Amino acid sequence: MVGQLQLLMFGALAFALLILSGYYPPEIKSVNLDVDWTYRKLGTAAYRLLDSGLNKLNRKTEQGMMTVVKGGSAFLGRITVHLVLFFSVNLWLILGYRDKHLALKNSSYTMM
Repeated sequence: MVGQLQLLMFGALAFALLILSGYYPPEIKSVNLDVDWTYRKLGTAAYRLLDSGLNKLNRKTEQGMMTVVKGGSAFLGRITVHLVLFFSVNLWLILGYRDKHLALKNSSYTMM
């Protein structure tokens, strides 16, 4: 089994041999432009801006949807009762219960 120290030492040995043999290119003096800070800083600012803006939009949308849902559930509660009454009354009219009810009502008044 190969240990971590053995791998590290073999890598250092290979690196040293490449430099001493001349196969490894020499270091070139230059200026490195470190531009990763731009996207880190701009990314953080954009995240904060979008986070606050989208969270506000999310809250307003949720409030609006809750209003719609509450209104819709109240409407469906009322419409259910009205639909049942509508169909029931029409069914009673088709079956002729209105006349029977009126006959019973008239007979109860005449008995008094």
